[in-house]
Amino acid sequence: MKKNYAYLPFWFLLILPPLVLLTGIMNFVMCVIALIIGALILKVSDPFSVYYKNIWKLFVLSILGGFLTASGYGIAECFRGNKFILKNLVTPLEYNPYKNVISFGYMIFLFVLIFFILYMLIKRLIVKNIGLEEKRKMASFILTLFIMPYLFFMPSTMFIKPNKSNLDDFIGTIMKDKTSIVQIMKNLALTENISSYTLVTNKEPYTLHIYLEDIEAGFIKNFEMDAATIFLVIKDVNEVVYHLNGITYTYDINKINSIFGNIKKTSLNELQHRYGGKEFKNYVYLGRLNDYDVFDESEFCEEEIQLIHEYNGMHYYMSCTKPEDIKLYKNGLRIMSLQDALKKEKINTDDLLNSDLIISITGDEEDQNESIDK
Repeated sequence: MKKNYAYLPFWFLLILPPLVLLTGIMNFVMCVIALIIGALILKVSDPFSVYYKNIWKLFVLSILGGFLTASGYGIAECFRGNKFILKNLVTPLEYNPYKNVISFGYMIFLFVLIFFILYMLIKRLIVKNIGLEEKRKMASFILTLFIMPYLFFMPSTMFIKPNKSNLDDFIGTIMKDKTSIVQIMKNLALTENISSYTLVTNKEPYTLHIYLEDIEAGFIKNFEMDAATIFLVIKDVNEVVYHLNGITYTYDINKINSIFGNIKKTSLNELQHRYGGKEFKNYVYLGRLNDYDVFDESEFCEEEIQLIHEYNGMHYYMSCTKPEDIKLYKNGLRIMSLQDALKKEKINTDDLLNSDLIISITGDEEDQNESIDK
């Protein structure tokens, strides 16, 4: 899946050239206006002297306010590995924090905290020794109001509009909207391997058939990830069928929901977070088995098929792996090996055959393998 840069956090843009120069100029202008108003409130006898002595102090404090606010956002980004924080804090901060109670509360907290820090610094460093004492609190308040980094608190959607090539813009697409379907297909992980596709909308479940060519090993991850993306973005599709080298791989919405809970309520960031996990990067993903993700941790592909289990006279085989290197993961953590799970009866042979794993079986008296088509 291509990364979505449509909604870069606006605060991030403000700390990069050339916008850093523009924001610096804006801060300086606001500091000038703030000092003039502050001098009038304090009724100082020499406002120009107050201006020349304090303009650079106030300017530095305005920059400090922006830095502290950006740091507040950066702290939230550090916890994007947590699914709850990603969904309720990080993602809304990047899009529109005012549509989520948790992100909205965080924004209010951050605003009040930065305002308080700047207010105390202005009161101590600038206003303390000038003007009328009874007016100093008001002057400090006014100066703080003028130099607060308001741009950092504005939603990215006010400034950055998504291109039609970004998947977020297509959420809610229907199967009969063929123009949008074309754009969606261009944003899938497998887009370069797709030779053609067909839409079946004459009867339910609506099905999307995808025909592939020249695909490398380890494609199960991309099959599952693209199917999840399609179900999330396209409103009325219930089944995705991949066709590769005469073999079909079917993913229905129930299978994907068993992973995500409800794919329609999942964000694209959450989806990317799952498949960006270190286990998906380091090992070959073999698919789902009950509530487990199955990974092959072998370093080399074994040429011969390997026996992984025997039960009631039946032999269960997998190819290109060492049985002891097939591991079951849950929530990013290695739980046990597949062999141990079978021995401890955490899973059974029916689970094995109903999983995404590509299994071959033989009986004691059979001469040829019976392939289980996935």
